[in-house]
Amino acid sequence: MFTAPGFLSGRSSRLQKTPEPVTPYRRAQELWDRRMGLALAHAATWRTAAFFSLALSAAMATGVVALALRPAAVPFVIEASETGEARLVGPATSVYHPSDAVVRASPDSFQLRWRESTYANGTLIDVERFTGVATIVIDPPATPERLSKNPLGLYVHSFN
Repeated sequence: MFTAPGFLSGRSSRLQKTPEPVTPYRRAQELWDRRMGLALAHAATWRTAAFFSLALSAAMATGVVALALRPAAVPFVIEASETGEARLVGPATSVYHPSDAVVRASPDSFQLRWRESTYANGTLIDVERFTGVATIVIDPPATPERLSKNPLGLYVHSFN
C-alpha cells in the first residue's frame, strides 16, 4: 500500500531528515558548509556585540562630557536688612581663608582675629581688623530643652 512519506511518524515530509550524501564530494561540501556557517554565525554575533559596546561607550563618553561642561556651584552673598528680610547681593567674588584666625591661648580660651569690611552700593569703603579673646565653658546639657538648644553644651563665658 502506498502512503505519504512521514504519514505514520506524524511529521511532515518537509521536516524529515535530509538524506545522507551519496558522494564523498557531497559529504565534504556539507561538512564545509556546516563549518563555515558556524563561523559566519559566530562572526555575526561578535559583530553585534562589538557595535553594541561601541554605542554604549559613545553614550557614556557623551555623558561624561556633558557632566564636565556643567557649571560649578557658585556661592551667592545674601544680605539681611534690619527687619530681617533677605536680599540677594550677588555672586561672591573672593573668599577669605585666614590661616591663623583662631589660636588657642589657654586650655579654656582662644585668641580670635577677624576683619570686617564695610560696603556701600557694592563698593568697598573700609576694612577694619580686630583681635579678641574668648573664654569658653563646657556645661553638658541636663534637660531636653537645653539639649535641643545647645547639644554640645559649649558656652562663651567672656569675650574681650
